[in-house]
Amino acid sequence: MKIRRMLAADAKNVIGLDVLAFKTYYKNKTARAEREILSCLALNPSGCFVAEDKKIIGYVFSRRWGRLGWIGTFGVHPKHHSKGIGKALFAKAYAKLDKECDIIGLETMPEAPYNIGLYLKLGFKLIPPSLILAKSGLVPSQKTPALTEASPEKISGISRKLLRGIDYGREAENALEFGWGKAFSIGKTGFCILSVRNSGKKNFLLVNVMGLPASRKENVLSSLRSLENYALSKKADRIVIPINSIYQNAVKSLLTDGYKVRRCSVRMTKKGDYGNFPAIDISRWAM
Repeated sequence: MKIRRMLAADAKNVIGLDVLAFKTYYKNKTARAEREILSCLALNPSGCFVAEDKKIIGYVFSRRWGRLGWIGTFGVHPKHHSKGIGKALFAKAYAKLDKECDIIGLETMPEAPYNIGLYLKLGFKLIPPSLILAKSGLVPSQKTPALTEASPEKISGISRKLLRGIDYGREAENALEFGWGKAFSIGKTGFCILSVRNSGKKNFLLVNVMGLPASRKENVLSSLRSLENYALSKKADRIVIPINSIYQNAVKSLLTDGYKVRRCSVRMTKKGDYGNFPAIDISRWAM
């Protein structure tokens, strides 16, 4: 068995393996689109790996946002469990991030206690969980901060300054390249990357990432009004936003404003101090 960098040519094999690896948790799991796999690979091609024994039997993705990195989805074929393959893949991805990042973490499913135990043994520590919040019944608002399409370079500059070196420029570039979203500046100091998704017969707006100054509650709510106006312009019936509960004041503001908790995930870190920013980093460390 050898571990090597993942290639674009591996995408179809990774898709099938991904379904097999997660069928224990999601019996009705659908296969990811090839374009989605290629998009994730393109975000950090030097930090994604496969385990190969004549054929691919394991895989791991990782993401790097400037000085912040996280381990993404990884899985091993069920017939090859308990052979140390998962740990070897994980170690390879972590070692790559460790050379480049001073904050490293991950998110995992709360319904996967084995994984949580494994990560704790590997030296990760639990931090406040991440929440997926949603709001429906959107209504148009006036006098909201300007939402202006922004280049990846501009997103990079805003995010690095606002979040002390965390860089979402590559994420914005990927959104444009693969057509899954658009990047915007919010007023003079905020930014976001948004995507319109379909659920059944209705659209919803997903906030993939967003950065906002944390000085006043009004900044958060007024910025969200801009996003809600954008959602309405795209005929979306609700807005979905991920946020780590380390930002308790922002979470309380969202809940008071009509957002409801739909899901949560376990966030863990091994290196660095996440959340020590003069701003709110709205993101999810999951694929």
